[in-house]
Amino acid sequence: MTPRDALVAAANALAKGDAEGALCALRSVDLAGEEPDARELATLLLAEAGDDAGARVMAGTLGDGPTASAVRAALAAGPPDDPADVDGGEDDEPPDARPVAAAHGEEAVALFSRFFGGRRDLYARQWFDERRGRGGYHPVEQPLTSAVVAAHLAGRVTVGQYVLHPDARCSFAVIDLDLSASAMAELRSTEGRALSALGHAPLRAFSARVLDAGPR
Repeated sequence: MTPRDALVAAANALAKGDAEGALCALRSVDLAGEEPDARELATLLLAEAGDDAGARVMAGTLGDGPTASAVRAALAAGPPDDPADVDGGEDDEPPDARPVAAAHGEEAVALFSRFFGGRRDLYARQWFDERRGRGGYHPVEQPLTSAVVAAHLAGRVTVGQYVLHPDARCSFAVIDLDLSASAMAELRSTEGRALSALGHAPLRAFSARVLDAGPR
């Protein structure tokens, strides 16, 4: 098995909930000498499969890039004592058990699912440990139903999606364009406090170029 084959096999195993199979595939080859993108994927797969020590070692080969920093932060935080304690109180009830609240919300749910649809067989749910002042997301190995989406849009829970499918294709991508705090302060000092970042002409022009270059 080649290193790339091992990554694909591990991703497929995790998609089926087989963490042990994923670890077996990842440990069968030496990934330390692979390209950075392969090592990034291996780091994420190791962490998802529960091998925190292996993920830390692999993250150490990535230097100080964003993926390595994010993985280190996630591993340092760890899961809560009880991942069910996401929102506290009665909101711990699984959102799947709640019907879509009202008919007028069905269109929003459908649009969200259409444009921001990741994997439908699982999703992530946000948790926060008030005692330790830390939070994160934990996987929920249940279908991402319309009721879950409705609960997210209503603000009852916060969910995340896995947009990388087992065949290594993505559902969508996000480009986050931000102004620095100093640029935003300068903009608002001349144009008014209510002005958004889109009032920054260079940023608006760059956004337009990104849209023009995208698929139709």
